[in-house]
Amino acid sequence: MRTTSVVLISGVVGVLAGCVTKGIQTRFDGREDPPSKGDQAVAVYKTPSELAPDALPYSKVRINVAGTEVPAELKRKASGKEVVFEIVAKGETLEEEHYVSTPGVFSFVSLGGSESYDPPIPLVRYPFKVVDSWDWTGTASLGTLAKPATAKITAAPEVLNLATGVSDCVLVTASLVVETGGGGESKRNLKFWIEPKRGVVKRDFGSSTSREPRPLDSEP
Repeated sequence: MRTTSVVLISGVVGVLAGCVTKGIQTRFDGREDPPSKGDQAVAVYKTPSELAPDALPYSKVRINVAGTEVPAELKRKASGKEVVFEIVAKGETLEEEHYVSTPGVFSFVSLGGSESYDPPIPLVRYPFKVVDSWDWTGTASLGTLAKPATAKITAAPEVLNLATGVSDCVLVTASLVVETGGGGESKRNLKFWIEPKRGVVKRDFGSSTSREPRPLDSEP
């Protein structure tokens, strides 16, 4: 009887584990994709319309600049392939996130005039695998100071708890290395949480600045 019980319990655990894995994948992107890397399913977005990384994710936003949190409004402006998310408080523009969105790539260009990247850092390359990595080489500019830079970009699924609720995202991290001269270098992570069909719901540039939504019932 003991052997039979162990077999039955092992079978139930296996079935439940399969259901949980399948449930997470279906909840994440609304469809089931062919399995990759053994039995693990990896979502693939073939076109910008399937992922919509350049969508306006929300209007009420809070930003954190050097430890100071500020409630504000998020606005979207687009012209051709250029997409700008403007963060506004009391009629004043606090920050502007600049992106480029084309049929082949969604890239980060700059954060206002404080920092920029040439060429833009590709955050999404179509067809886009939720689990993937690639490299970038270019120039990072802080104000008028430009330095050679490289980055390893990685993408992975992550469930994010936001003020507006739970968000099934793709976390895209650009691990940036900037040459500072004399053989020195500066390291920094640029993180972008992209919810399919909703856009960049959160971004975090370390200790300098971050952006995420405010609660839906918060004051204007």
